[in-house]
Amino acid sequence: MPFGRLSSTRSGHHVAIHVENNGVYGRFAINSVLGRIDCPAEPVLIYTKAMFHAYSSSVVADPLTGRTGTEEALTFLRSAKCQPSTALTLGQLEKLEAIAKLSPRREYYPPGLKKLQEIYWNPEIPYHSQHEEFGLAVEEICRIHNELSQFHPEPIEKRDSEPLGDRYLLSRALASRRKLENNSRNSELTCQI
Repeated sequence: MPFGRLSSTRSGHHVAIHVENNGVYGRFAINSVLGRIDCPAEPVLIYTKAMFHAYSSSVVADPLTGRTGTEEALTFLRSAKCQPSTALTLGQLEKLEAIAKLSPRREYYPPGLKKLQEIYWNPEIPYHSQHEEFGLAVEEICRIHNELSQFHPEPIEKRDSEPLGDRYLLSRALASRRKLENNSRNSELTCQI
């Protein structure tokens, strides 16, 4: 797969992903025995794999992994191999920024009153592919990057993730989503038994 800039357009309930060919490639292999897509444990490859899973997510679980692309991407982003041990490169940060853009931003409306909320969704991505935890996971990785950048011999630009909006609205949305996701996962387990 090429490592260029990612662009996406909505195609019905699916998303069409286009990656620019910049001459740099990564290799991913389908591991049908373990039910996953494998790549070397290099941060740029893992972030790219998480980005592809996140953008191509569906409401139906993938037959290979048994999880949705969102679940797979969040699993990678929370894993120890995604946590940086050195300051991140520009390419790695670009992949993370692309993932963070999948988080809807929530703000109070009107701005002075705490009565209603306005949610900013990406119209080019199906709503089921957009998840608040993408922004939180990227925010944590960027926080670690910023701490590690002070130990780098050359000056490195500190990065802040995309603004996630009001924290109270975000935590309320996450609580609602987790409740729904747990109920749907529990009902799937009941049906399989």
